[in-house]
Amino acid sequence: MKKKFKSILLLLLVALLAVFTLAGCASYRKSKAELTAGLVCVRYYANGGKINDDSVRDLYYKPGTKAFEIGVDKLASGKLTMERMNYTFGGWYFVQLDGDGEPVYLDEAKTQVKLTDEKADFSVAVKDGDDWVVGARWIAHTKVYIKLACDEGETLQVKQTEDRVELDKTYVHGDTVLELAYENDGVARPPSKLFTVNNRSHTFLAYYQDEACTQLVTSWE
Repeated sequence: MKKKFKSILLLLLVALLAVFTLAGCASYRKSKAELTAGLVCVRYYANGGKINDDSVRDLYYKPGTKAFEIGVDKLASGKLTMERMNYTFGGWYFVQLDGDGEPVYLDEAKTQVKLTDEKADFSVAVKDGDDWVVGARWIAHTKVYIKLACDEGETLQVKQTEDRVELDKTYVHGDTVLELAYENDGVARPPSKLFTVNNRSHTFLAYYQDEACTQLVTSWE
């Protein structure tokens, strides 16, 4: 009889433990709405770029605190970055919303949102109920294409180094011999040397804006 009593007591203890375990799990099963209640949402649209691997990112803040300016502020962990190839970040601007409060998109794929002229001020603390919808403004890097201008039918044979390997290349009139990229705040400068002309068959004259060589390049800014 004692043995049976012990068995029943053990089963009751196991049952009670299971109840307490389930109750503990249930207390952590909160919805997103419950977890973010009372917080201010700032929705960031990368607008052609990437915030880590995302094109849109929501971050939540306590009212009275300052929102994180992605792309400018640096996290100590370094786990939140933003980039877009061949573009310079130009700041966060508020997104234009339609009558339903949804973003106005500029393309069918919904990768680009329409920005207003109002720049988001991250030095000001967010207020209760004042959710932000912001989009990144990007400035394309300047590109300079240097093309060959010579007589029709002529070929220019040169030695050109690519990835530390010297190659023999042949160009004709109109071919792009070099592509230069500069950040928006940089100044384009002519290369000191394009390549080595084989057997000195041609002589470099100057840089022109047109293939007819009538408009001399006087400034690279």
